[in-house]
Amino acid sequence: MGKYKMRYRKYKWMAASLVLSATLLAGCGNVKKQNEYKQKGIAAMEEEDYAKALSFFQKALKESGGRITEREADICYYKATAQYRLDQPGAALATLDSLVDYHKNDAKASFLKGMIYADTGKAQKAYDALKEACETSKENEMYENAYMDLIAASLLEQAEQFFEIMPSEAKASEQVLRQRVLLYEKKADYKKAYDAAMKFLKQYPQDEDMQEEIDFLKSRL
Repeated sequence: MGKYKMRYRKYKWMAASLVLSATLLAGCGNVKKQNEYKQKGIAAMEEEDYAKALSFFQKALKESGGRITEREADICYYKATAQYRLDQPGAALATLDSLVDYHKNDAKASFLKGMIYADTGKAQKAYDALKEACETSKENEMYENAYMDLIAASLLEQAEQFFEIMPSEAKASEQVLRQRVLLYEKKADYKKAYDAAMKFLKQYPQDEDMQEEIDFLKSRL
């Protein structure tokens, strides 16, 4: 079974020192201009021109007029994401830390921090940030994505711990059941992988990929 990859997994980064407080410059501000810069930044992100996107998000923040509202918080999240994709972990984390200082209980910011920590091998910090994000959002989908991100980063012990705190509905999702097989396979625990695969097929008996996976696991028992 192929390794599941989060859509952001391919991005790595190098340290930098930009912080949110340096970008929220005082001034009269212009909401229309700010929105234009933000939309241009999002368009650049879609084109995978992350340096250009970052430049637009910086310009958008300079139009804040010293305000820190939901709008600025959202732009900061985009800015951190652009930094993440530019291989700038220090910059992205500094932006997110500053965002959280001004905008408490931001699930998206905590989740992105968790992803960055996972990618850089900071296992406990990854677990803590993802747990905080999920407990804030209380969304099953976020729990599922966090669990899959930990597995994709090969933080298997943290993934097992995280599974225990997940809501029952999230645990029973198709994606999570599939990832249970991958987790045990990564651990070379083929008996548990086989049992997890059989559990999956009970719910999704027509899944051909999992049927092939069971044949593979049988060969390892």
